[in-house]
Amino acid sequence: MEPHLILGIGELLWDVLPEGPRLGGAPANFTVMAGRLGSHAAILSR
Repeated sequence: MEPHLILGIGELLWDVLPEGPRLGGAPANFTVMAGRLGSHAAILSR
């Protein structure tokens, strides 16, 4: 079976953490995890 294509659509945010700023936001976090689980994943934001 082919992996699913996951497209996260929404805003990207900067999470300011003690280790430094990192990209975040629900669509980005979901898309990254889908990719780690084996799906083809991409994020669409402006």
